[in-house]
Amino acid sequence: MINEASGMVQNKENGFLSVVLYMYNNEKGIRHFFNSLYGALDANFEHFEIICVNDGSEDKAMAFVEEFAKNVHDGKIITVLTMSGHQGIEAAMNAGVDLAIGDWIFEFDIIEEGFDGKLIMEVYRKAVSGYDIVTAAPKNIHSLSSKLFYRVYNFVGNENLSSESFILISRRALNRIKTINQFVPYRKVLYSRSGLPIVKMYYDNRSWEKSERPKNGSDLALESLILFTRAIQSISLIISVFFALFTTAFGIYILIIRFFHIFSPEGWATQMLFLSIGFFGVFILFFFVIKYLSVILNVVFVKQRYLVESVRKL
Repeated sequence: MINEASGMVQNKENGFLSVVLYMYNNEKGIRHFFNSLYGALDANFEHFEIICVNDGSEDKAMAFVEEFAKNVHDGKIITVLTMSGHQGIEAAMNAGVDLAIGDWIFEFDIIEEGFDGKLIMEVYRKAVSGYDIVTAAPKNIHSLSSKLFYRVYNFVGNENLSSESFILISRRALNRIKTINQFVPYRKVLYSRSGLPIVKMYYDNRSWEKSERPKNGSDLALESLILFTRAIQSISLIISVFFALFTTAFGIYILIIRFFHIFSPEGWATQMLFLSIGFFGVFILFFFVIKYLSVILNVVFVKQRYLVESVRKL
């Protein structure tokens, strides 16, 4: 193909590429991000689509996207998928990915204000070299809560996840994920467990402005710890073991009192023994209930859990 701007022959990728963007009150930085993203896609891919998932955004980000689309007349498709109210990043991204038709799908969870479009091709070339999933992670994580969450999650879940800005996933990998669950409650975990080649690339974001992350991260973090790790089971088991040791210690203490005739308030030792036995029993029961519920959760979350208001091609 001849690039009209330079008059030089330029080879573009022929495969169809989809880009899914999460849009929620991220007006700040959208102009630079979108121009950089679209420029990289248009310069390197013959066929692509951009799907902007509007998760109840209340700022002017979507207005910019619609205005941008009016100036695109080369057959490239920009689609706005509007969720039925704010439903959270995972539900919104699931809806966008389900709509995507590309052989490869870029998933952007956040709008990076200093985004460099060259990262698109760096990640893409890495993927076509033999990886079904490539994640792009910043070297510098600004959020302390993100650092803390991933340290806790990786420790209790035996994973190696980190804060990532975007992901490139092949259609093959996506199809495999969908055979595991129709709805993906936390994409990063299922991607890492897909069994397909996956690699993480780090980029230097020190000169980039700090970008705001979605505000519903705390709920997602708690749900992920419950669904994909043994954190709750481990906590209940630790408490049960503590009360078991406490009960044993009190049993020994009572025997010592009885055997050596040591004075103690009447009924106090017996009362504490029964209380510790009771707490031990409660937390053992709690442990088995949590275990039972975790098994149910593993087979139940297969329903489609998002509502779409409209889909418009601009």
